[in-house]
Amino acid sequence: MLITRENIVHCFLQNLLWAKEIDLATAWMTPNPGINALRRRPRDVRLRAVVGLADTISDPKALRDLADLGQLRTPKTIEESRRFHPKVYIFRGENKSVAWIGSANFTDSGLGQNEEVLLEVEDTAATDLWFNQLWGRCDLLDESSINHYEGWRKLNSSRPMIVPWSRVTIDLLSPIQLLKKVDSWNSYVVALKECDCWWQRWSGHNAKQQWSVLGYSCSWSETIRRLHSLIQKNWYLLSTEDQSQLLGLKKNCSALLGSMRGPARQAVFVDWREDIEEIVLKVLVAKDEKFPDVAVDSYESLLKCKGVRRRPGLGPGIATRLLTLARPDRFVSLNDKSMVGLECFFNFPENALSDPQNYGHLLEKIYNLKWYSDAIPISEQEREIFGMRSALLDSFFYDAR
Repeated sequence: MLITRENIVHCFLQNLLWAKEIDLATAWMTPNPGINALRRRPRDVRLRAVVGLADTISDPKALRDLADLGQLRTPKTIEESRRFHPKVYIFRGENKSVAWIGSANFTDSGLGQNEEVLLEVEDTAATDLWFNQLWGRCDLLDESSINHYEGWRKLNSSRPMIVPWSRVTIDLLSPIQLLKKVDSWNSYVVALKECDCWWQRWSGHNAKQQWSVLGYSCSWSETIRRLHSLIQKNWYLLSTEDQSQLLGLKKNCSALLGSMRGPARQAVFVDWREDIEEIVLKVLVAKDEKFPDVAVDSYESLLKCKGVRRRPGLGPGIATRLLTLARPDRFVSLNDKSMVGLECFFNFPENALSDPQNYGHLLEKIYNLKWYSDAIPISEQEREIFGMRSALLDSFFYDAR
């Protein structure tokens, strides 16, 4: 049986209902729906995972989360020179076992964003033997080694993610000027890298903390990656800190997609929590062909109470921020810092995008751009950017003045 992007999370959840043991090997790991599902698993599961640490892509928080749920190991340092790159999942129950072998890493992009494929086989003898041999030659990944990796990752995370610095122009154009030159996926990636340089230079002179677009800390991509994982959790269990992060209430990098005001917490997590969470979950699982119609419906539903009147304390900024964090491949945030730029660039009258129908027209324009609809890139890092390509537009229009 082939498992694809459309059903990978569903199949993972179904296997958790019967599996007593899970072994997995993945080149990289970031916060993802699979970790959240394991945390809420209906039965005790013995978990073993081998995770690669090459290229500093694996996220320390995700490593800690999984280490709390089972045993975690990593290939010995000497083997990293050969690039640990398998993606294997083995599920064992009382009366059945299955193994998945394919392209999907245990990452947010691998489980549902990228175009991935996994082959499910019922004869797991060969994969059991392979994994047990691998497990025996790997190093323990405990809190001490995760802390060591995290420190090393911070020291080595300033290098460019995709585009070599040699391809970045010296005389930096403004972000909007950069976007005007984009006519393909490759040129969009180059523009993002140059935009990254522009924000590093601007924030270095004008802000307390340096920002970037594609960096591993205080960046648009890091904010989207982290909060996309957070928004998929059970909202009833979110801490006050989690709520503040999702709404961008704190004046830190979580506000890069727009900083909301205090009353937003009451509206989103108290007055209308169940309604809003249901709308966000529908967007999370919506198929690509349902857009932009599902985007218009969800935007309108968030703004209105039972389709009759406006929800108090909930406007376009909050609505589109939540939708963008849910589907960064399909939405763009409308916040006080970026709406004017979006309206000017895409030729909309002032405040027109507050209307759900006009917002749908905006998304149609974005979806029809060549760089947006180009073929899915091959490299893991570019595919992660591809999975948040619409949300990253905010970095071109964000006015920090």
